[in-house]
Amino acid sequence: MLFDPQKWVMPEIPEAEPENEPWRKLLLDAANLIERKGWCRNDLQSHGRYCTVGALLKVSGTSIRDYNEGGSAPDLVGKAEAKIMAHLGYDNYDCVPDWNDKQKRGKVVIETLRKIATS
Repeated sequence: MLFDPQKWVMPEIPEAEPENEPWRKLLLDAANLIERKGWCRNDLQSHGRYCTVGALLKVSGTSIRDYNEGGSAPDLVGKAEAKIMAHLGYDNYDCVPDWNDKQKRGKVVIETLRKIATS
């Protein structure tokens, strides 16, 4: 017999932790910002509250004013948006703002961002 379980002890192999990818931190930071400041729809920022994309821009250090005036979002924000859409399904929503604006409660947005970041 080649393998004798009494003689051979398999070593414990720890599970690999998910790579700490920057887009995950961005999603968690955006969720935390929305939780602290409040959530809005139909605008990136309104009365100190943020929509999903507005929160992603803010926590990435991008000026919402510059973005509104034709500036571009950092690649990291685009990556985070792509991860959100992959999770939600492109058949259900056109884009992240479409999903954000169709939600009835900010709590759903916060929970979804956290779920995507940690899955």
